[in-house]
Amino acid sequence: MISMLRHRASRIAYLLILLPVFVTASVMASPAGQTGIPGRAATMFALLERYHIRTPADARTIVKPDLVKRDFLAAVDSSGFFLMKDDVDRLMSIPLHVDGLLSGDVVFFDAAVITLRERLLQMQADPLLHNEKINEWPAWVEFHSGSDPSYTKTPTERRERWKKLLRHRMLLQAFFEKPDATVAEFQALLDKKGESYLAIARKRELARIQRKLEHPDGFEKSLSSLFLNIISSQYDPHTAFFSMSDRKMMEESLSARALTYGFTISRSTGGEIRIERLIPGGAADRSGKLRKQDVLLLAELQEPAGVRQVHFADLSLDEADEQLSHPRSMQMTLTVRRADGSTERVSLRKQKARSERNAVNGFLLKGSSRVGYIYLPSFYANWDSPDAPAFADDVAREILKLKRDGMQGLILDLRGNGGGSVQEALNLAGLFIDSGPFMVERQREGRPRLLKDPSRGTVYDGPLILLVNGQSASASEFFAQILRDYDRALIVGNTTFGKATSQVVLPLTLDDRILNRPQLWNQLNIDSLKLTVNVYYNLEGTSHQRRGVEPDIVLPEPVAPTEQSGEAGYPSALESDSIDRKIAVEKSGELPRSKLLRKSRNRMSDGRFGRMTQIAERLAPAFAPVERFSLEPQAFFEKMQGQWKDFEAMDAVLFEKSSEYTVVVDRAELDIEKMDPYRKEMNDFQRERIERDLYIEEGYRIMDDWL
Repeated sequence: MISMLRHRASRIAYLLILLPVFVTASVMASPAGQTGIPGRAATMFALLERYHIRTPADARTIVKPDLVKRDFLAAVDSSGFFLMKDDVDRLMSIPLHVDGLLSGDVVFFDAAVITLRERLLQMQADPLLHNEKINEWPAWVEFHSGSDPSYTKTPTERRERWKKLLRHRMLLQAFFEKPDATVAEFQALLDKKGESYLAIARKRELARIQRKLEHPDGFEKSLSSLFLNIISSQYDPHTAFFSMSDRKMMEESLSARALTYGFTISRSTGGEIRIERLIPGGAADRSGKLRKQDVLLLAELQEPAGVRQVHFADLSLDEADEQLSHPRSMQMTLTVRRADGSTERVSLRKQKARSERNAVNGFLLKGSSRVGYIYLPSFYANWDSPDAPAFADDVAREILKLKRDGMQGLILDLRGNGGGSVQEALNLAGLFIDSGPFMVERQREGRPRLLKDPSRGTVYDGPLILLVNGQSASASEFFAQILRDYDRALIVGNTTFGKATSQVVLPLTLDDRILNRPQLWNQLNIDSLKLTVNVYYNLEGTSHQRRGVEPDIVLPEPVAPTEQSGEAGYPSALESDSIDRKIAVEKSGELPRSKLLRKSRNRMSDGRFGRMTQIAERLAPAFAPVERFSLEPQAFFEKMQGQWKDFEAMDAVLFEKSSEYTVVVDRAELDIEKMDPYRKEMNDFQRERIERDLYIEEGYRIMDDWL
């Protein structure tokens, strides 16, 4: 059955097959009797036992009750602002067993829901979050990057923790309003606007509590979905439970992708969310009021339930993008801060715009050598027409254009590529390898299956470099490993993510009449389960699962990876194993690894990489597991400004314009640019990025040494 699913899975299911998706606490997910936990859990466990790659996939041996309880409590209160230590100790003492869960014993869940609601309501009513006069502020605050929160012992300790949060929010907002100020100017700003900063911080935290209590699915039901998600993640980090609303949100998001406010965002070195560029003809561009580098302060999103405010200061880049692309919000009023410090409110309505996602464009780097460059965003397929040209065909088209322009070597950039279609990874590898076996796929049952080159012949057989990093995952790792097995490409950068599995999404049912008809799944109004069904191995019979694909030439990183980076950072990640099957292939010829490695290393101690390493050492405390901030204004400002300047210096090093090459497009593309300002805008943006990317520059130098 799984073999059939691989070929007939729906669009939604297939989009999730290879992307590294993990359990998050973003779902603040009725007591269990109303949420149907026993019934949903029984079906979930049966599907896992039937199809999951783990053998045996028996919930009684895989699910660790104490881990489920701990992870669930950490997910609903990740920083310990609501639950008390006594609450957690009491809840952790309540027995939780798989058999009991299936028979209706959900005492732990019910108790956790009641306790969490009570604590949320307590803080919602606490005068500290309203108009209480705060005469004395705490002296310091610590931020922990780990997943295990610490809990306060008394209500007084909890209020003290909240005071630290509010004070930090106030100081942070004052700093970002004028990061280049003097200490005296910062203090003056705080004296003048401190109360307004406090009011904003309070309003923001109350809104967070309100969103938890008034989840669209209902407080208890949304928590039950999170609870089942935590349980499913015990099998592996990519196995996940989706409620009906989660799935609908996914479908709505996919169908609304063509609607946009017309700008892209990035995070500045100081942490602000800002407009990276305006899309020509888009809503933001047509407003005439927004500019590149404007800092996003507030979005007032108009939704069916009313206006929802989003403050960007506390959001990650992904969170900000998620809020702006939310399918239920089609109109907003956006407040931005200009470079001169003034603010502007702009009303925008989403409009249709050409998608830039997955665009593949080839560029020629012209210097002492002529080197082609293509950024590969993901291994996308044509979901609406499976037989139509897709990712590999797009790449082949660009390679042919670069060859006509005299390309001597090619760089494929897989950094940040989270994966996609396995078939497209095979198709892409086939552009560079004449024919032969590529990798081995193992399912739960049956013999391992050999995956081969889908077509004979090559599109390009010259020198090839792959740029990778720790976010190159899944299908991008398969592609890199295949080319390594054939000695077809030099891999440059950092060890990849370490995901050698694939998943399918099944409706939460045991009815084979439904499971055997994937074309009906999108029409069903039921929950879903994403589960891991395949593991992949290279031609030596080993897997890069948890380990990643190691580069031939390692390049320093701005932030050093830890032992818990990538797939290995997830406790439930499947172990790396091997199969008793080795396949000999005719390799393309030995690559000049030693020579190229030696020359690249000689460049690491000085120049841009040398400066980057020095700045990275100064910034290391900002990425430590625990970071301590003084809440005294002068000390806070001096630390923040020091980090700000170091981040700006890092930015300058990473994106200094290269003198090694210029970036050009082919003549036909230049003609298209004259008729299409949108296309020209896209190409100009890409050209500037390529000219200023430190890692692309080193890739070019390595290729130049090779040639």
